Amino acid sequence: MSAGGDSDFEDDYYVSLLPTEHFNRFWEHQHKVTQFGHFVSRSLVDSKSINTRGSAFDSNYEALEYNNRLLFTRILDNFQTFVTEIISACMQKNPKMLGAYTLKAEILFQYDDLGELRKLAVEQMATKFSYMNIADLDDELRSRFGFPLFERKITKLRIKRLVEIRNAIVHNRGLKSSNFVKRVGAKVDRIGDEIAFAHPADVGSYIERIAEDVDQRAKLHFGLEPEHDS
Repeated sequence: MSAGGDSDFEDDYYVSLLPTEHFNRFWEHQHKVTQFGHFVSRSLVDSKSINTRGSAFDSNYEALEYNNRLLFTRILDNFQTFVTEIISACMQKNPKMLGAYTLKAEILFQYDDLGELRKLAVEQMATKFSYMNIADLDDELRSRFGFPLFERKITKLRIKRLVEIRNAIVHNRGLKSSNFVKRVGAKVDRIGDEIAFAHPADVGSYIERIAEDVDQRAKLHFGLEPEHDS
């Protein structure tokens, strides 16, 4: 093969690894969350005791744990937003994914442009998917479109538990509820116990690898375009 041929192959291979704009947005937000978390953590570690008059925290450690909870939820929220955006992009690229989806008659008369109607239908369908729990969404995408979010069962179970931890932090002050125990509980989980979770930096690194895998497979499966440098 000629030198030019080798170069063309390398260029094609490089392009095939480029992420979509959706992953890039995910990564940019993830980077900001991580940097902010590091800044706050270092500030708490280096500062004097936060336990001053009028403080809501008894110690810097308690404030650090509270900060970790906020970071954890932002990381999971960012991932779930990314998943919704990827699904929406796949539907825009492949309208047949909408199947027999219908819009209300009054909505049809509000638009003159077919492209805008299709965009609205995609948005509504993607929103519908976004309200599903992550495990059910994986099953739905796998059965309807032959595209699992997670190729390994252990990954699906881990992400499901991480999302439920996020929900418990947001909706139950970080305590294990009966729903939590029912959905993802292990033998050691007890209703009312405080939830323990890995450091947000470790969770963020793990989620980033999962998002990158989803992005690359969606690109190949649905024909999404990578985002080229301008």
